[in-house]
Amino acid sequence: MTLTRILCLALAVTVVPSCGLFQGGDKETVEIRSEGAEPGAEEVRRVRIRASLDRGKDRREFTVRVSPFLSVSEQALASARHRATSYCLENYGGSNIAWTIGPDQPIEELVVDADSVTLAGRCTQR
Repeated sequence: MTLTRILCLALAVTVVPSCGLFQGGDKETVEIRSEGAEPGAEEVRRVRIRASLDRGKDRREFTVRVSPFLSVSEQALASARHRATSYCLENYGGSNIAWTIGPDQPIEELVVDADSVTLAGRCTQR
């Protein structure tokens, strides 16, 4: 009975912290600077951006969902590009990506859903 409890506890200790690995998400905190209420003053606020990657049926294909988007669109797109590039480098040895919906598209053309944007691409390195 005691050995079973120890094994269950050991399994829980190793499985629970690794749950974040299966989500495929990166979190990044960025500072947004804007003009303050007083002349010459500057307001700084911190925003936490999450970029999560999902693979398609063909493992080279992926989507990256990034949020929040509306208040920090350029930083969010940079985070999405970074997450996709890291995925391609780690799995295929190169950073070449053929984007179908990419971070270089004009922001007006991207579909914003609940303050997040989903980009799609394919790793092209052989």
